[in-house]
Amino acid sequence: MPDTLAYCWELLCADTALAGSRLEVESISASIRCRACGRTAELGDLPIFVCGGCTSSDVELLSGEEFVITALDLAEGANT
Repeated sequence: MPDTLAYCWELLCADTALAGSRLEVESISASIRCRACGRTAELGDLPIFVCGGCTSSDVELLSGEEFVITALDLAEGANT
C-alpha cells in the first residue's frame, strides 16, 4: 500500500504548487494479542491471525491499522 499511496500522491500533485513534493511513509508492524492465553506476537509478511502459542483464532489486533499524518512541511514559493 505505501507504493500505491506514493504513486497517487504524485498524480494528485502533478501540475500543482505541490509538484515535486515528497511523501514519506513509515510502516508500523502489525501485532496481535491472544484473548485465550494472553500471548502477544508481531505478524510477519503473511498475516495469520492465529496464536502461535495455543493456536486459538480468538485474537485482537493491537497495531498495524494506524494511518496518521505526523507532519506536513510546506515551503514558500510562487503560487501557480
